[in-house]
Amino acid sequence: MTHHRYTQASFSGGIVSRELWSRTDFAKLSSCVSDSVNFRLRPSGSASYRSGMRYLGEAGVPSGNAEERLHPFIYTREDCGLLEFFVKNGELTMRFVKNKQYVKDSHDNIYELKVRTSWDTENYAYDSKDLKNLSIVQSKNKVFICGPNLVPTYIERKADNNWTQSYIQLGISAKLQKPLSVTVTPKTLSSEEEATSVKFENYFWGATVVLEDGTESEMTRSDKTTADIVLSEQPCDVEILVDFSSLTEEERAAAQVFVYRVSSGIMYFIYGLRYEEGEDTDTANVKKFKIKDAGLAVDKSHTEPVVLKAFRGISNTAPSFTDDTPTVCAIYKQRLILASSNNEPNKFWLSKIGNMDDFTYRIATTEEMAFDREFDAGDEDKIVGFIPMDDLLAGTQSKIWRVTGSTSTTMNAFIETYDGMRGRPLVSKKSILYLNGVSNSLNNFLYSEQQGGYTGEELDLLSKELFDGYKIIDFDLQNYPVQSIYALRSDNKLLCITYVKEQNIYGWFKIETNGKIRNICVLTGEDQDDLYVIVERNGVCYLECFEPDYNYSDTQDTARFLDSYEELEHDGSNKIGPVKRFANKSVTIYHRGDVLKDVVFDSDGYFELPKELHIPEGDIVVVGFPYDGIIKTLPREIQTQNTDTVGVKRRITGSVFVRVYNTRGLKMGANEESLEIVKPYLSEDFTTDAPIPLFTGLLECTALDESSTESVFIIKQESPLPAFIQSITTEIDYDIKNN
Repeated sequence: MTHHRYTQASFSGGIVSRELWSRTDFAKLSSCVSDSVNFRLRPSGSASYRSGMRYLGEAGVPSGNAEERLHPFIYTREDCGLLEFFVKNGELTMRFVKNKQYVKDSHDNIYELKVRTSWDTENYAYDSKDLKNLSIVQSKNKVFICGPNLVPTYIERKADNNWTQSYIQLGISAKLQKPLSVTVTPKTLSSEEEATSVKFENYFWGATVVLEDGTESEMTRSDKTTADIVLSEQPCDVEILVDFSSLTEEERAAAQVFVYRVSSGIMYFIYGLRYEEGEDTDTANVKKFKIKDAGLAVDKSHTEPVVLKAFRGISNTAPSFTDDTPTVCAIYKQRLILASSNNEPNKFWLSKIGNMDDFTYRIATTEEMAFDREFDAGDEDKIVGFIPMDDLLAGTQSKIWRVTGSTSTTMNAFIETYDGMRGRPLVSKKSILYLNGVSNSLNNFLYSEQQGGYTGEELDLLSKELFDGYKIIDFDLQNYPVQSIYALRSDNKLLCITYVKEQNIYGWFKIETNGKIRNICVLTGEDQDDLYVIVERNGVCYLECFEPDYNYSDTQDTARFLDSYEELEHDGSNKIGPVKRFANKSVTIYHRGDVLKDVVFDSDGYFELPKELHIPEGDIVVVGFPYDGIIKTLPREIQTQNTDTVGVKRRITGSVFVRVYNTRGLKMGANEESLEIVKPYLSEDFTTDAPIPLFTGLLECTALDESSTESVFIIKQESPLPAFIQSITTEIDYDIKNN
């Protein structure tokens, strides 16, 4: 009989695919596991039970079948929040989350902004499936948005509960103010006139200010007008107020006011008024213009500003989505980049430096003027995203390009790889993270001085079993306190990799909860990065946020190891509640180290406390859904690969020693059927006001096992209690195999 003792002192290698278990030459196997669920693999080598999720509220569209999109809003690390986009009643809608709660309006309702997708959205239903393809980029308080079936637009924060929307006005001069107002008064018709009338239905009248060079302001439109009119009687009076204070005297003298008739998102020029035709008003530099529209003939050749523009077919004055509308946006060296229209999928346009609304250009360009470029690859390769670094990285469906220079005379492009890109890329320090456009893998990309270009690797190469048969539908990066990448699979399961490139640490583990995770988003906070999720539970979608990881110095009072949890301040009675959403559902209650499992709240959302559980008035009680944490080692035959065990029979003869820190309630065993809570363990009988203490040291488990060499050692946490695993030491005896 041969006796062997093996210690696994690190778990940072994470889950490794079964096909690599026989790689005796692979040193990293010593830090890998066969499975890890809800145990975070820390860069230090230890494994800790992951924190719970705080309930923030019902998602914008609580139906489990609804699509949503989360995106960070970061002004500073102290002033940041979360944008939640969803479709409500056919309209693209946004909510703002700050300080882990929905921002309310002045009536104490959740603030919502209706984002117009085109000029006239009255009869247009935005498809929620397009949410995942929205391209979003932020500059100060402005958030630029592009995407399928959406005119390029931006929303701007005036206050946390006051956001405004403007279209990205292609070709608009920053100094031109749009007209103050446009009002229309239809004439009241007599009975005789009604017989010869023509119906104007859902029409708007709009006006812009135009300079001598053709630069045109944003349009101001009237209220919607529906009227029966007699054309010969000129029944529609149009009155326009314009403020010319931003213009010089010479510019005013040459300026004109253009009048348009607008219907169903189509804008037609009908009249032009010279500056001198306006009437002076009581306000300095404000003039009043009047016309009578009796069905004035439209000039279809003059429905666009006459200045050259980067985009064809997109009206500044009545924006509507066309096949020339860009669907991708980014910011690079003080320019806004728009790209990837249906007609020109591999072309991109850059705004004027410092003026992200100005995409006008003329034949004689200067270095700061707007310009456009197209990737010349011999095919229509659609641009899917940009990564602004020292150079500009551009991902298309089949390639990744490196773009150097930032002006029309210095810009060049080089192909870096033929892998392509899918979805939005991320940046971790100087490393680029992206979903491979060809394979279903997560890659990094880093510039190499030696190779004179970018090189990368697959981050999921050692854990392919986690991804086989699934597609990564979303991913995000957390930098602090532990650098981690979260990847959401197509089955709504969440995977996470502890990613520290400098230390060559890549360890995957699973995050599971009592529900389906539909969306993820990491928000950079003041102290750490927070992971927000949309989770479907029992057919209802909730917005939740992962709590900060429980650290070695924390107390049990701050432990939060329940999902979708709420904190209730106890009123001193014998009941807890009301929490309506927990009615008739099995949950767990946690209070200062005490645990009460399988609690069912009544239909009114209350639970009656057992007499032996005393909770002082004012104490915080935590209520939520429990989740299990599991670590499974690699088969012990693999762990002892340096020992010649071929042709021998092995069995665990006695003890497995697990070193833990500040830990309670672990179960251990050689298989699922034999798991038991190990010593030291204090009964949770709720007979003392002091919390049951946490334990630091060695836990010994007797785990007899004479099964196959594929057997593993299992550690399980079923209670919402802290658990830090630092090492596992296994004793194994080998006997001569009987034939």
